Amino acid sequence: MRWDDLNMADKARMMQLAISSGITDLRTIRDVYNSYANGGYVPSDSIKDYIKKKESFRSKWYNDGNGVPTVGYGFTGKKVKELYPDGMTRAQADEYFETLVDSFATRMTQLTPNIDRLSQNQKDALFSYFYNIGEGNYSKKSPKMQQALKDFDLETVRDNIDAGYNDKKNPGLRKRRDYERALFDLDIPKTLQPFIPNRNMGILYNPEIQRFNAQIPFAEGQMETVNPFLFSSGGKIHIKPENRGKFTALKERTGHSASWFKAHGTPAQKKMAVFALNARKWKHANGGLLTSIDDFLF
Repeated sequence: MRWDDLNMADKARMMQLAISSGITDLRTIRDVYNSYANGGYVPSDSIKDYIKKKESFRSKWYNDGNGVPTVGYGFTGKKVKELYPDGMTRAQADEYFETLVDSFATRMTQLTPNIDRLSQNQKDALFSYFYNIGEGNYSKKSPKMQQALKDFDLETVRDNIDAGYNDKKNPGLRKRRDYERALFDLDIPKTLQPFIPNRNMGILYNPEIQRFNAQIPFAEGQMETVNPFLFSSGGKIHIKPENRGKFTALKERTGHSASWFKAHGTPAQKKMAVFALNARKWKHANGGLLTSIDDFLF
């Protein structure tokens, strides 16, 4: 609910809270409330630590390489120059950084469409980007990102965290962009793709999601991980009859156990044995109880 939607009693209560926190200007109270009312954001300690590390503390004023006087954790501008004309201590820089973080978080919240739909990781990634490139570049010189945020096209947002990515004079920017992209990408839903297994695919069990992932060679030197089975809740696993019981029959025919094949079998037999032994530890999945290596193609 935005400020204009509040009744008088709620506005009065918000004003009391703001005044108790040292905010006395009505316009500021309204702006701060609106920035946090829908999709409010507080930068995590981890992203603040990351920004400090990347910006690196400098006690004396220096040129950032682009002709911009800088001090502390990448602080620039007339205000900080007036406050700390001769530089600053680390304690002063830490205090100023927290003040800057609060104001930057408010502005980023205001300038980020659909911020209420983003995860903490995604907001943190954008905040690091915002801190580094500034409000103007974020809002006015990143039109593709802004449009992607409006469309909630997360992949395009991620790909447009790109300011300075190819700046040869400052290779550290690419590393920072890669970190921010990876952080943003953590919570982008991944599309699962069905496929038909064959004997050349290795099937790997993922205990985090209780599913089997297959590594499929799409081109020489490239591998892609996808989900080979898309289960409906409580649905059954459909196994081709000709593939059932192969490993069990092999064990009965030879009198050897799965452990024996793991140690002494052919490469294909060792592979089946390893999966058979691991299968004993597998849990129920939505599509049924997965207990036998014979349920898969080898």
